[in-house]
Amino acid sequence: MEDLQECILGRWLYSHEEDTPEVAVYRPAEYAFPPSRGRMGYEFQKGGGLVYIGIARGDGSEESIGRWTLDEPGSITIETGAERVQPVVLKVSSCDAETLKVEKS
Repeated sequence: MEDLQECILGRWLYSHEEDTPEVAVYRPAEYAFPPSRGRMGYEFQKGGGLVYIGIARGDGSEESIGRWTLDEPGSITIETGAERVQPVVLKVSSCDAETLKVEKS
């Protein structure tokens, strides 16, 4: 895995079609996704800024501003000020230019 702090930078959308029982898969926003009724994701910004991309009513996107921190190796804590978005810890199993794989809890 590349340096996680640099590798996660960018906008990642959930590619639920590629999930396994153990891993959730995210792809860069430019990826040619098949049609879907909405995709959630994260935009990790340099310096710890975050945009959480949720699925709004009507299958559109709803964005919330937040922060991310890299805790122990491979562990990213995400927090937003949005009432509907609970803090979450992502345990990253791998990251490269094409995929971000996160362990399912």
